[in-house]
Formats: sequence, C-alpha cells, structure tokens
Amino acid sequence: MKNALLIYSKNSGTGHLALHHDKILAKLRTLFDVVDERQTASAEEGTEAAKSACGVYHTLIVAGGDGTFHNAINALADMPNPPVLAYFNNGSVGDIGYNFGVTRNYKTAIKAIEKGTIEPFDIAKVNDKYYFGYVGAIGSYANIPISTKRKRKKALGRIAYYTDAVGTALKYTKVHVRVKANDKLYEQYVPFVLLINGRHVGGFPFNENSSIFDGKMELYLAKPGIFNGILQMLPGRREYVKKIVASSFDIHTDIPDTPWDFDGDRGPKGDIHVECLHNHLKVYSLRHPKKSKKQ
Repeated sequence: MKNALLIYSKNSGTGHLALHHDKILAKLRTLFDVVDERQTASAEEGTEAAKSACGVYHTLIVAGGDGTFHNAINALADMPNPPVLAYFNNGSVGDIGYNFGVTRNYKTAIKAIEKGTIEPFDIAKVNDKYYFGYVGAIGSYANIPISTKRKRKKALGRIAYYTDAVGTALKYTKVHVRVKANDKLYEQYVPFVLLINGRHVGGFPFNENSSIFDGKMELYLAKPGIFNGILQMLPGRREYVKKIVASSFDIHTDIPDTPWDFDGDRGPKGDIHVECLHNHLKVYSLRHPKKSKKQ
C-alpha cells in the first residue's frame, strides 16, 4: 500500500495550502491509497509528526516554508526507514523547493508526485548532531531570516527580508574566518560566510552551477566593502569573491558567541565541522542529477 502523511504548520508561509486545501487533498487521494493529515502548531510538533512517519508511511508530504522542510530534515536524518519526502513550497521565499523544481505554485508539487520520480538528495551535517538542507551563514545578513517578524513576512512576503537587509547593509561588519577544506587552509576577513548546498538562496538562483544532488557544497567568502560585500555577489562581480567547492569544511570565526543560521533557523554557536551527506534522504523532484530512476 502506498500511503502518505501530510503535515503542515498553521504558522508558516502565506496560506496557499489553506486556500486550496480541499482541492489538494482530493488530488493527493488519487495518487496515494491513503492520505492522512496533521496540522502542527510548533517545530516540536512537526518533528514528532515527521518521526512518527518512519516505517509507517511511504511518503511524508511537507507543506510550509524553508523552516518547515528544515525541521523535517532534522527529524528524519538519523531515523531508520525514513519516508520519501514531497514538498509543497508554501513559504515566503521557499528557496529549498527550487532545488527540486517545486515553486510556490502548489501545482508544481503535485506534478512532482504525479511524475513519480524519486531522487536521493544531499543534506549537510553540522558537528555530528545538526542538519540543514540548503544554506548556512554567519555574519552580516545571516540573522535576517530569524529576526524578521512573522507578521511582516506574512504581509510582505520576501520583501520583508529585503527591507530588513537595507539596514544591515549600512552596519559595517568584519569577521575573521579560517576555513579548512580539500586539505587546504583559507584565512581572511569577510563581512559574512555563506555556505550553500544547492542553487537558490535569498529568493534568487544564486548558485546556478551547483546541485543538491552532487555530493558537494560551495562556500563563498566576500571581501569587506561597501554594503558589507553584497554587491560582490551580483553577476559579473564574483571575481572579488573566493569560492571553495568541497564535501566537508572546518570553519572557525572570531565571533564564537554568534549563532549560525541554517535554512533560516538558529543553529549552534562557535566553530563548526560541516559534512555533505550524499544521497542521504529521498524526495519527489522535477530536477534530477544526470541519471534518475523511476520508482
């Protein structure tokens, strides 16, 4: 029997699932023998619901923002018999969904399930106990996804993040960072550290030559400068940015009391070891590595 559990947070995103709930549920019930659903009121409830799906459901359908999918990854990463993930990209920005070709139009999520192409994808493991899906950051701009008020995000969508970034750009930041990767040591001052597993960040296709299926991550180190180095990230100006591609990183900064941001969620403080776990979980995807297999 091919069954599925749909979990969604009543707090996240812009309400696309609520607007089309009955239509979506009816469609899902044509694609699975059984579809159960559970609405969660907290990250803890979401984690418990995701773990309860292991060994019970074929598919865990996650509807919400990047944080909701992030919680599902952390819930499933260490569990035996995790279900296949399906994602309804219901967030204000929804960066992680674009790695799977799932936009904020709910019809793309249904299309991914209908096509039935299941891909193993990479996640990142931090300090042997914490996981993230698509982005880790520290320094200038890193705290914006956490500090931006939920009411502003619901009212303005991604514009809420961009307006908050204006104030951050005017506060000069300089962080000393030391990175070990590929048996080499890199050391410099930066306004922020940006670690990406996949293609999309901040609502843009920033890391376009990368993939969430390739077993590697990209670390970007900008030089301190006007607007805290954000202009260096624009197309045509990347020559001012150091890009390091590796499957693992050891990262030290001189701001040990500042938490890292992972997928818009507050992470650990201090030095981190990050390892890319290749093909660790599975997802219905409209994007694929070079070889894909129908299941």
